[in-house]
Amino acid sequence: MIEHDAQTKHPLSWFLNGIGAQVFEKEIASLNTTLESCNISRLLQLGAPPLITYHPKFHYVHLDNENNFATLGHNVVSSFTEIGLTSGCADLIVIPHLQELHSNFKEVLTEVFRVLSDDGVVVIFGFNPVSLWGVQRVLGLGSVVPWCNRFFSAATVIKVFEDKDFTYIGKSSFFSGIYSEYPFVYSINNIFEKFSLDSGGAVYKLTFQKRVSTMTLNTERSIYFSP
Repeated sequence: MIEHDAQTKHPLSWFLNGIGAQVFEKEIASLNTTLESCNISRLLQLGAPPLITYHPKFHYVHLDNENNFATLGHNVVSSFTEIGLTSGCADLIVIPHLQELHSNFKEVLTEVFRVLSDDGVVVIFGFNPVSLWGVQRVLGLGSVVPWCNRFFSAATVIKVFEDKDFTYIGKSSFFSGIYSEYPFVYSINNIFEKFSLDSGGAVYKLTFQKRVSTMTLNTERSIYFSP
């Protein structure tokens, strides 16, 4: 179990302190925007600190491969490639940065497709290599997201999802400033973000809808999901 302690060595403890905590809060707010714009009830999160613990109106399960966040709303321990849940049981699945931790993310998506209901939605968060954070990593300017060995571009993630029979709905991003663990930099980055291009953020959110081969995508429903 991960404690609220900056000294812990577990990679996901990064989300509980400093700039990681800022990312966590931004992802919560961004996911809230999606949840407020859709009519669903059964939510599943795969890995990372729970983003949707504070939504009692939803039937929510947080699944992880080990007991990392018991005190923050962890519910189920299960393999990501063999999810111990019935088929079609989730209306929305949120995946925060699992592609950056899991060695075979394509197998994970096969299970995600099975567990997701028809026309169900997936929200995934990732780190953008084509951003100031990505440039800092390439140039070796500090330890940018130290637990994460590789950033996957949004285009790469979109291709993987589309190959697994998901339809891409949209994208949003944030954290357009530089990566720094100094608190005073946060305010500078917030000013910079107001005048930056949306596509250049270090953290992106991608939204997909399950494509059912025997049915036509319900585009009228899709418009209710904010990217």
